[in-house]
Amino acid sequence: MTTKQMKALSFACQSAEEAEYMMEKITRLLAQCDTLSAMGADREWVQTRRADLMHEAARAKTVLAHSREQCARFEEILCGCPDGQTEQILRLRFQRHYSWQNIALRLGGGNTGEGVRKRAARYLAAVDEACKTVSRN
Repeated sequence: MTTKQMKALSFACQSAEEAEYMMEKITRLLAQCDTLSAMGADREWVQTRRADLMHEAARAKTVLAHSREQCARFEEILCGCPDGQTEQILRLRFQRHYSWQNIALRLGGGNTGEGVRKRAARYLAAVDEACKTVSRN
């Protein structure tokens, strides 16, 4: 597992949140279309708008399903950390997008930016190796 892969998983979690928001918004707009239709608005316009919204909803559902899978993988990696400090390093880096130096300052205890980066890299390499071992069997 590389930092690029972790960043991709992190962005997938953000995409899931955005897709959930989009689904809520589409649901509200569909309800408004129904209200407009009941009030006697231009039937053709309402049907066209409703069809467009349904298309957007289908696309958002696809994005949401894929993003949730990636987000679950991201959380699985974070929750599998052997200790709380490694998990904190990964969360600060990949969820809050802190720099390595800021993470070291936040942790204190004489940590350096390079030290926390190496700690994260070692853990991610171990995760990658474990995944390869499982896939071989």
